[in-house]
Amino acid sequence: AGDAPGERMADYLLADFSSQPPPPLRLERDGELTLFILDGEDRPGPPLRLSTALRVLRAAPDLPTGPFLSLRDYMLHLPCARLVRQVFLAPGLWPQARPRLRFLLPNPPGAPAAAPTPGQARHRDLPLSASWQPAGEPDPLALDGVPDQADALRHALQRAGAPLAGWRGWHCDMAYPLPLVDMQIGFEWPAPGA
Repeated sequence: AGDAPGERMADYLLADFSSQPPPPLRLERDGELTLFILDGEDRPGPPLRLSTALRVLRAAPDLPTGPFLSLRDYMLHLPCARLVRQVFLAPGLWPQARPRLRFLLPNPPGAPAAAPTPGQARHRDLPLSASWQPAGEPDPLALDGVPDQADALRHALQRAGAPLAGWRGWHCDMAYPLPLVDMQIGFEWPAPGA
């Protein structure tokens, strides 16, 4: 919440929608990277559930200049069994946009990331199949198998001062693909006349 970057784990953790008591996490900065680090102790009992949210401000142009825009590249979380990603666009933003996922081998340290070109494979690309499904009815914020997902998203939107209605959304749900893989979430636009 607010425009300043979060400096504490509590700035990102949705404690009411995580395991109780919330597991001990710490936040560390490594240059431009923000790391959420889970205590490494073995703990008996059910798997931990962590719900986090973040808001990215002014990271992309209102009117994209090309056919593809990468919004977020990051290494997939470890350890995990299920990968679920939901992407929502604010009311009226990019009406023709469609979400796109890419999986890549990690970039060598210090090397700039190459901008993706739709339809052109790169050596780092991994041919993993994943697809986006439109958010469903009656509640586009809901997610099968996670009963309080819609409540968690509404809580995060309220905390950020964002509207609760009018969002367009998609979700991707798959078995966890591979460890130590980068995932790129972006949007693409149809070619003129398509």
